[in-house]
Amino acid sequence: MKRDLRRAPLHRHVAVPPTRTSAGRLGRALTAGAIAAGAALFADPASALTIAPTNDANTLATALVSQGVNIVSVTLAPGQDFTDDLGLSPPTGTYDDGPLGLPDGIILTSGTARNAEPPNDNSGTTGSSSFGGTALCQSIAGVTTNDANTLVIQFTLDAGTDGIAFDWMFGSEEYPEYVGSYNDSVGVFIRSDTGAGFGPMTNIALDSGGNPITINGPFFSGPTVIIPDAANPITEYDGSTPHITTNYPLASGPGVLHEITIVVCDALDTSLDSGVLIGGLRACTGECEAVQYCGDGLVNGNEDCDDGNNDNGDACSNTCKGPDTDGDGLSDLREGILGTDPLNPDTDGDGAPDGEEVGADVQNPLDANGDGTIDALDPCFPDPNAAACDTDGDGIPDPAEVILGTDPTNPDTDGDGIPDGVEVGVPNFPIDSDFDGIPDALESNTEDSDGDGTPDQLDATNGDPCRPNRTSRRGPAIRTATASRTRRSPSGPADRRGQRRRRRARRPGGHARRGQRQRRGSSTRSTPTATTTGCGTAPAPASTAAHPDTDVGAGNCVRTRTAARRRPIPPTPAMTTAAPATAPRTRTATELSTPARPIHRTARATTAP
Repeated sequence: MKRDLRRAPLHRHVAVPPTRTSAGRLGRALTAGAIAAGAALFADPASALTIAPTNDANTLATALVSQGVNIVSVTLAPGQDFTDDLGLSPPTGTYDDGPLGLPDGIILTSGTARNAEPPNDNSGTTGSSSFGGTALCQSIAGVTTNDANTLVIQFTLDAGTDGIAFDWMFGSEEYPEYVGSYNDSVGVFIRSDTGAGFGPMTNIALDSGGNPITINGPFFSGPTVIIPDAANPITEYDGSTPHITTNYPLASGPGVLHEITIVVCDALDTSLDSGVLIGGLRACTGECEAVQYCGDGLVNGNEDCDDGNNDNGDACSNTCKGPDTDGDGLSDLREGILGTDPLNPDTDGDGAPDGEEVGADVQNPLDANGDGTIDALDPCFPDPNAAACDTDGDGIPDPAEVILGTDPTNPDTDGDGIPDGVEVGVPNFPIDSDFDGIPDALESNTEDSDGDGTPDQLDATNGDPCRPNRTSRRGPAIRTATASRTRRSPSGPADRRGQRRRRRARRPGGHARRGQRQRRGSSTRSTPTATTTGCGTAPAPASTAAHPDTDVGAGNCVRTRTAARRRPIPPTPAMTTAAPATAPRTRTATELSTPARPIHRTARATTAP
């Protein structure tokens, strides 16, 4: 039935036919306009409700459910466009930036979804269709219904959970003129199948007194009704319930199938839209039987205060929350409790606002991966490869650990008791105390792999027990293409000796003097002792250690000396010149009786004095 706004229906309790352009309505609109003029400066259009109309049932179901709820099947009726002043448009859709702190979710209306977007600047929005009502909606309204929209989702709950919870609000253009007359209604029905078929349906969309939510119900006749203004545009609807959180106990596990039915409808006619915004359908644990809403006088759910009404001019706002400086959906007070940053809408830097990651129930913030860190503080969720992700909490992001070669899941890769973040320092320039090209985070400060008495972190030659610390003898090793190849400082002792030899060789007669010194020496000289070095991981054999020509060094280092080799000095010309060949002389009797004088020989000649 199309409402005839030219005359007063017989059932209306008014003396003058009320129309959407009546003087009372116009006067209230002018008052709202005056308020808007003074408060427009304080509006925050960036956080206003935005709606994406759609008739796709799967899109709606996915946008509605969250943690612990597993979708089995979805149906939407009628699933067709309705007609409004702009033409055809879906009566359902998804929304972002929900009003009054609602989590993102879906909207079902008795008109068109796009008509619900703020601001509240229309004297009466209407969308209609040729579709009638439903028996479920009629059971709530108590009268004939029209323009019904119904979403049915079958689902299971994760094992170990105790029920479901969701957040929602209901608004209508029927307020305030038609309160008590056109009883537009909303219902959320639940039933379960534990193996013997589905049981009866139960409406769980109730106020704290157990009353269904309708235009003629307590919400729209008492102090808890919320009226939009310029500072709080909320929706296009002229009156709304507060943010309501409903909990309901259900059996969990894959063997129990549940069905939730959400329905909204016009009563008696097809004029003036009503709609329900609902989000965050999730599994709950523990107490799952409370109905909570702002204005019930109890601080619960995501509330910071609750003074029993929804007035904005008193100590507690109509959202029951304190200031939200960063606009992430969490009050500054709540962020202080959770540990998120009240000045940063995305504390963990993963691209999702803190309010969205905390979820609808701030008393039990979401931890989707069960790692003990709430999602709002977990940069590894939902993307475990995010640049800011630090799985082991050592101060080095996981992508950087992969490049360095450290373990992203172990805060102390080398097991020396010092966290990787301390041993690495700046990931782009990791600390390398022994200049061997291996970061300290990969070399233990307590382990000595070659047994030379120097920890690996300070030993540039970890595999050579005979060289405990190469860098301490010749200065820092200069890195080349291979870890074992180094270049020593040009100021070493060997280089200085070589320089002195080259200078002597350049002097006049330098080589000759060297030859003279050599000839004046002994007829034989010992060459430097040849040394054979054997370094391994096994201790030196007992027979080697006892040998007089064996030197057992530090750790596992064993040096074995060989016998000295002697070589004759090259003979001089005087030593190689032969005496002239003569016949042997016969000695006289006098010579034979006279004692011989000692003959002194030198290396240069063999003559008698």
